[in-house]
Amino acid sequence: MPPIDARFQLDQVLLRPDTVCPEITIMFRWAGEQALFGVSYVIEQDETARELASMIVISLEEDLLAWGYGVENAIREPKGEVTWLHWSTNPEEAG
Repeated sequence: MPPIDARFQLDQVLLRPDTVCPEITIMFRWAGEQALFGVSYVIEQDETARELASMIVISLEEDLLAWGYGVENAIREPKGEVTWLHWSTNPEEAG
């Protein structure tokens, strides 16, 4: 079984512990899209390695496949070679 969905292809995972709020960044490709996508999640100080790993297979999966979310509904911010994705909780901001 693929890690998330057959359309998902993991490129790399980066951990940035040196920022004010440490982050995990997941870069991936999505079937039918040429762009390399990136999504970052803030890490809580007490999260374990297992919880960090679950961000790839649970949090990202929910964001990519949940109703109203997905690559097609993400706010896209191209920066260099990566298109950063995030989802708004404000319906007026989504688009």
